[in-house]
Amino acid sequence: MPCVRILSVSRVPLPPCPYPPPGDTVRLSFFDTFWVVFPPIQRLFLYPDAALPFASIVDSLKSSLSRTLPLFHPFGGNLTYLPASGDAVIDCSASDARGVAFLEAESDIDIRRLAEDETHDLEPFLLLVPDLGGVRELPAPVLAVQVTEFAGGGVAVGLAAHHAVTDGKGIWRFVESWAAACRGRGDPPGPTPLHDRAVIRHRTGDEIARLVLRRMAPALPKVLRVIISPPPFLLVTAGRDLLPLSLNIFDFITIMFCITDVDNNMLAWHEKIASPAVPFIEGRLHLRRRTFTLPAAYIQSLKQRAVPQSTDISHCTITTPSSFVAISAHAWLCFARAKALAGDEATTLSLAADCRARLDPPLDEAYAGNCIRGCFAQAAASELLAPGGLSLACERIRLAVRAGVGEPLRECEGWVDEFEGMPRASSVIVVGSPRFRVYETDFGWGRPARVELVSMNRDGQVVLVAGREEGEVQATVALSAAQQMELFSEFFAGGLDG
Repeated sequence: MPCVRILSVSRVPLPPCPYPPPGDTVRLSFFDTFWVVFPPIQRLFLYPDAALPFASIVDSLKSSLSRTLPLFHPFGGNLTYLPASGDAVIDCSASDARGVAFLEAESDIDIRRLAEDETHDLEPFLLLVPDLGGVRELPAPVLAVQVTEFAGGGVAVGLAAHHAVTDGKGIWRFVESWAAACRGRGDPPGPTPLHDRAVIRHRTGDEIARLVLRRMAPALPKVLRVIISPPPFLLVTAGRDLLPLSLNIFDFITIMFCITDVDNNMLAWHEKIASPAVPFIEGRLHLRRRTFTLPAAYIQSLKQRAVPQSTDISHCTITTPSSFVAISAHAWLCFARAKALAGDEATTLSLAADCRARLDPPLDEAYAGNCIRGCFAQAAASELLAPGGLSLACERIRLAVRAGVGEPLRECEGWVDEFEGMPRASSVIVVGSPRFRVYETDFGWGRPARVELVSMNRDGQVVLVAGREEGEVQATVALSAAQQMELFSEFFAGGLDG
């Protein structure tokens, strides 16, 4: 049984200084309010070769975090609901902002095994990241950090960030700035981050933000995103085992209440108002997860393989797909094969497209709030598995992205309906980007040996980031069945034979 013992919990305060626009209260946009009910983004960085004394590492991380927070002041605030206006805001005022929880821990886990194994030992991963204490009710913290020392040497840095405050690009900008400050660089990399949601221009944007908020979390300030019937084994496990499932920190009596009331109206009401997030709150311990490292030559071959097929299908030359599109399409095909989908069975690939450059006017790349929207590619299983399936999948993905970001704010008031109508059983969700150079995260004791998104919540999820070496891409995959994972691995990493 892996052991992680929390040694201390302190807070890195948000410095009380004038903040850039919009000041100490940041009202969420409709890009943000969609994510209020979702689990936090949890990232883990493993440094088995970190040789500095643990006390020195802790001091460096805390002091550099204190210097970084003024640039990312919403990350040090509290997510808060204002019932008078119906808005959700990030409150960074001196009276309410508590800063960032900083956990120090020790563990007897073998960090090198965690860093090297392709197949995830998920329970240790979950113990090495904070969980924001379970978001049951607003106000709630935005960010928490955990640093763990290992008995055999090495350290892990884990963080959790509320998704309503930032997206993938925003969180990586924060991590890059924090790491640079910890290394002793005077200026943060890149331009100064922007947090003012007013730069997103929409005639009824504030009303849409409130509409999305009411749809996703109708019982605010309660966040009832996980009041669902949990797997039966929870009935006989200790209360702490609820945390790795990314459930809110309900006590055992509350869980029993939900189960025993399964036939009455109260539970039906809870399930109804929690339904948008239910597919993403599956028990993580039931998922099989594996990480693949795709060399540059493999990716290039995959791209080249798609182009002749595209020419055969459309009778015209198709642009070579990007690494993201080619890998996503390949994963989609492998998913269909591993799941034994057949015939006219519909399958969907979902992704979140960055809209910063597509808005009118375009947003600066330094914008640190959420600015992503869902894009959905669909195909019948028979289309994916037929000759030319890879090219067809690439083209469907490109068309879905084009439709999504061509007019990124079109029908934004219907995003919740679009999300709820997404097929669940035969869907793939791709998140992240090969542009996220996560293995360059050097806090001053070298590059990490392993970086993972711990908060993978559902069957069919794929996470893409840049690999350790130039041109590589790391793909982490979650599937619900062991046999399906074995088949997926055989197809996905088996070369170009499928």
